[in-house]
Amino acid sequence: MIKKTQKKIIKTGIQIFILILACVFVCFRPIFITKVVGVSMEPNFHANSIVFANSLDRNFQVGDVVVIDQDSEFIIKRVAYTSGQKLVCADLGERKFSPMPALPDVDREIQTLAKYGIHAFVLEIPKEYVYVLGDNEGESEDSRTFGPVPIKNIKAKIIGR
Repeated sequence: MIKKTQKKIIKTGIQIFILILACVFVCFRPIFITKVVGVSMEPNFHANSIVFANSLDRNFQVGDVVVIDQDSEFIIKRVAYTSGQKLVCADLGERKFSPMPALPDVDREIQTLAKYGIHAFVLEIPKEYVYVLGDNEGESEDSRTFGPVPIKNIKAKIIGR
């Protein structure tokens, strides 16, 4: 008689645990599946690919691929620079600005570019922001167009395909 009661208690406990776990996943969406839209992340992420994302990991590092809420549209980009990092940018007329490779003498390089009519400047990524780029540079609208992204706009980090 006691064993039957114990089994019923254990079964009810497991059902309650599964119900709580399901509620957590529905309410907080700690891990979810999303689809890659467009070609901005090729060749690493192809259009219409399915990826898994983790919304709980809020520690973003250079190289992380993230899901961003950009003007009420979800986009997938790679973190290129984080808060406090500096990058030299050049206005090439095609986009707002484009990052340049690390330069040993930044001031001299900026002056040299100015001689040729290219406006260059140093951009420091503000606190609680990241600078994101698409892997397919020619086909990506990213921080070169809309500037650094607030970390609060990052909804998740891609964890697998």
